Amino acid sequence: MIRILKHTDQNLHMFLLQSGGTYSMHQHGQIELSYVLSGQITYEINRSVHTQKKGELALVFPFQPHRLTCSVEKDTCVLLLLFDVDFVPDFEKYFCEYTMPVYTFHKKELEHSTKKALSRLTECAKTPDCFSAVSIRGWLTVVLGDLFFKHDLEKRKVNLNYPFIRSITDYMTQHMQNGFSQENLCSAFGISPFFLTHTWKQIFYVNYNTFLLALRLNYADELLQTTDWRILDIALECGFKNVQSFSRNYKKAAGLTPCQFRLLKKQDPDYLP
Repeated sequence: MIRILKHTDQNLHMFLLQSGGTYSMHQHGQIELSYVLSGQITYEINRSVHTQKKGELALVFPFQPHRLTCSVEKDTCVLLLLFDVDFVPDFEKYFCEYTMPVYTFHKKELEHSTKKALSRLTECAKTPDCFSAVSIRGWLTVVLGDLFFKHDLEKRKVNLNYPFIRSITDYMTQHMQNGFSQENLCSAFGISPFFLTHTWKQIFYVNYNTFLLALRLNYADELLQTTDWRILDIALECGFKNVQSFSRNYKKAAGLTPCQFRLLKKQDPDYLP
C-alpha cells in the first residue's frame, strides 16, 4: 500500500538523513533529490530497486511511488531535498512533459560543477540560515541541468499541470472528513469519469481507488495520533463501512493493526510504520 504525503506551503525542504531510517512506500507532489554523503541507501522506485552508494545521486519525479531505506551503518548520511516544480522554473517543461527512465546516477557520470553544487547544498542543509533561496535554486539548476542534458527522456502520455493536480488532491484531503463521491470530484473540477478511470493512473502511477484508500488511511493515522476516539468511530469517519474492513486495510498498509499503531506511537512519538 502506498502512503500519500500531504503537500505543504513550503516549496523547499532540506534534510540530512542518518543511519537506519526507513520510509515505507509513499508518493508526494514534489521532486525528490538524494545524494549519499557516506554509507549507502536503497531506493525502490516504480518497483525497481537501486542501491545508492557514496557520491551517487537519485532523482524521483513528483508522484512516483518510492521507498527509501538508509543503511544501519553508523556513518551513513544522506542529503535529501524535496522541492516544488515551480521552485526550478527552467525545468518545469521537463517535469511536466517527460519522464526519465534512469533514476540513479553514478558519481563518475557527474560533472565537477555538479559535485561542487552538491557540496554547497550540503553546507546549506547544515546551516540553512546562511544561504538564500536564490543560491539554492542556482545550485539545483546546475545539478538538474547535468542530469537532464546527459540522459534520454521519455515523453509522457499525459502532460502534467501540477497546480491543477495539486488542487484536486488538496480537495480530496480537505473533504475526507465530510466524504465525497466521484461525481462530486468531477463536478468540482470539470473533469470526466474517464479522467478518473484512465488518465488518473498515468499521472499518479496507481488507480483512483488505490489513491483514495491511501488518503483514507493517512487520515486515520492522523486521528489515531491526535484523538482518543474509538477505532469504530475512526473507521466510520474515514469512510470505511466497519471496523473489520478498516483494520484489514490498515494492517495491509502498515504491517500492524490500528490499536497496535496507537500504542507504539504513544511509547515512541517518532515511530513510523
